[in-house]
Amino acid sequence: DRIRFLCADLLTPLAGAARFAAILSNPPYIASGEIPTLQPEVRDYEPHLALDGGADGLAVIRRLVPLAAQHLLPGGRLLVEVGAGQSGAVENVLEQAGFDASTVHTRADLAGTPRVVTGAVI
Repeated sequence: DRIRFLCADLLTPLAGAARFAAILSNPPYIASGEIPTLQPEVRDYEPHLALDGGADGLAVIRRLVPLAAQHLLPGGRLLVEVGAGQSGAVENVLEQAGFDASTVHTRADLAGTPRVVTGAVI
């Protein structure tokens, strides 16, 4: 009763007053031009919508971050999975959307690849 799961196109169906302590997202972050070069088991079997992040891989992330800032409680945290080489750009997107720069940082996965960008609203 303390966790509520919602399936939606980003945060669009939420009432303006809905607030969360955390928002976690694994958005599509692969650049459109890179999809043909993916491993066949990914490219041929994963839904295209789950992979294609637009020209630079950040289209969905750019839509998500400002919405997340509006729907987080003070101190609430956003965690977004990102592709290799995208963490710096995504950190900038968070800061431009009003996330507290002192809380914006990237965490690496077990292979040491920067994988999750996180930040909080104050």
